[in-house]
Amino acid sequence: AAGSTLKVKNVNGFIHVEAWDREEVQFTGEFKPSSRDEQVKVVIESGKNSLEIRGEYPKHEGWGSYQGPLCQMTLKVPRRVAPSLQTVNGEVTLSGTQGAANLTTVNGGVRATELADALKVTTVNGAITLTQVHGELVVETVNGAIKGTGLDSQGKRLKASTVNGSIHLQ
Repeated sequence: AAGSTLKVKNVNGFIHVEAWDREEVQFTGEFKPSSRDEQVKVVIESGKNSLEIRGEYPKHEGWGSYQGPLCQMTLKVPRRVAPSLQTVNGEVTLSGTQGAANLTTVNGGVRATELADALKVTTVNGAITLTQVHGELVVETVNGAIKGTGLDSQGKRLKASTVNGSIHLQ
């Protein structure tokens, strides 16, 4: 429903979220097994005003060559949802939502386009690219650049910081 929260957590794969004009969520996953033929388990839990989707990965112990499983997540969501997207070893993209958003990644970049509410972005080892984002804006990265065009904080806070990267905002 409009105003609901959407929480997506992943490891070893991207999260791409695009808004659409339906009051339902469409999830598509692309999977690759680990070098030991293990798979990612996707858990979907819904609450009264929330939906959580998370990838659960097999535990790995020991030494030697091991490549973990991969799960790429693509979602279409209602426009007026408030998304919280978090991944490691993958990029995060979000477009078209009208609720406050929180985007986090390690070892991946973040792209946000045509957002109409507050946005908080945190990344390590990745660039942040923002286009047509309106509302309070807090973006932080380590080892990455920040580039934003068509930004309007609407009189609210606009904070951008980076370590080992450039910042270009319009």
